[in-house]
Formats: sequence, C-alpha cells, structure tokens
Amino acid sequence: FSAANYDRLMNPLFEILDAPLQTRPLFLFTLESISHLGMAVGKERFSGDGISVMTFLLPRLDSLLDRDMDLSISFLRVATAMGESFLPFLPTLMQTLTEVIRHSN
Repeated sequence: FSAANYDRLMNPLFEILDAPLQTRPLFLFTLESISHLGMAVGKERFSGDGISVMTFLLPRLDSLLDRDMDLSISFLRVATAMGESFLPFLPTLMQTLTEVIRHSN
C-alpha cells in the first residue's frame, strides 16, 4: 500500500470523522476504514495518525461505545496498528471497554 494512496484516503476519512452532523453508521464505517488502513500500512506510517484518532476519540468515548462491539473491534485494530504508541491511551480505553463487555453479556 503506497504512501500516496494512504494520504489520499486518510485525509478525507479524518474530515468525515470530525464532521459535526454525521450519522452513527457513517462514523462507525469511517473509524473501521481508518483502522483497516492503519493495519495495512503498519505502525511506522500509522502511529502519528493513530495518535490523532485516539486524541479525537477519547473525550467522546462514553457516548461512542454505548455497548457497540463493532466500535470496540475498530479500537482493537487501531491499537494493533499503532503498537506501543497506543499504550498511553490504554488506561482510559480499558475502563470503558470493560463496561461494554460487562453489559454485552
């Protein structure tokens, strides 16, 4: 996957993610796409964008997860693509993911 293709796709996805009047399915598909791109290019290329994604998402976490396992899977892919760069976000995310898992049973 080339850097030019990555940039051409990632920049519009960030714009969609940050759009104020988006629908939940569009948000979920956008985050899923970002997470797949991150997996495709690997942690060296994705780490900086992954930090931007997580910095954007963490303040909105309570309203986002809402027992949504699809979103949790996207977070897992982002974490995998970021590698150790994801570690600072882990404590905040784990608390919320624990609640999602607890309520899904």
